[in-house]
Amino acid sequence: QVEGAIERIIELRAVATARGKILADLKKRELWTAAIEKRLDAARTMAEIESIYHPFRVARKTNAAKGRDQGLDRYSNLVLQSTDPLPQDFYRLSADQAKLVGAIIIEAFGQVSDAVSVVEEQFEPSAWINVSLASKGRKAAVKDMSAEEFESKRKHYAAYDGRRFPPGTIRGYQVLAINRGEALGFLKVDITSRAEGRIRAEALKKITAEYPCLVERMKRQKERAKVVAWWNEAFDGHMVPHAERMLRSKLKAAAEKESIGVFRRNLRRELSQRPLRGHG
Repeated sequence: QVEGAIERIIELRAVATARGKILADLKKRELWTAAIEKRLDAARTMAEIESIYHPFRVARKTNAAKGRDQGLDRYSNLVLQSTDPLPQDFYRLSADQAKLVGAIIIEAFGQVSDAVSVVEEQFEPSAWINVSLASKGRKAAVKDMSAEEFESKRKHYAAYDGRRFPPGTIRGYQVLAINRGEALGFLKVDITSRAEGRIRAEALKKITAEYPCLVERMKRQKERAKVVAWWNEAFDGHMVPHAERMLRSKLKAAAEKESIGVFRRNLRRELSQRPLRGHG
């Protein structure tokens, strides 16, 4: 219990330090909002902190950044901040330019904290972790194996073939075994949600609350198709994969903590045994 309390204190200190750095970074980049600070204040683990900061993390130069460099944000600003019909020159953009405009809009959708929260909070309770055996080696660790050697090693993971686990019931040792099998290429893991349609709709409500003009745009058939395509890309290509990564990170951290606890208890049991006579 004392060791657990010490570990928790260390983690809380790390959370507090990360929270301060993130807030300073967001304020410097003029991305700070009271809603984001409230979510950071409520976070109690590093996984939660990373989840909140992820949409704002500076990565390599994105398509959205390239689009802004080319001045294409005038079109994304029009889409998000005006109900005026899109001008004809918007429809004359090249395929590459249109892609960059879409990237700016998709990035904006991904930074709507309320929408991201809906996906994160509702994805895990409705998720299924689907596991199956890989039909052939997909990773560097197994791609050079003979068919006989691959099949022999793959049999060690046969117990997981066709299994579906709700995140709340999967055991720590199962998480670690599945991760190991996936890393070696013997298993395939797919995470799905039983409530994807509902989550998509509720997150979209948050998007339209942030950008009300989208409601008007979606009444115009030609523009509705574009808005829906941008939203689906933001949801399927960014928000859901992020929720999956956070879920897997959470499960892995819990599994590793559980395994360390089991090792600690076993070691304590071994060390507390009386030595054999003549070996004390």
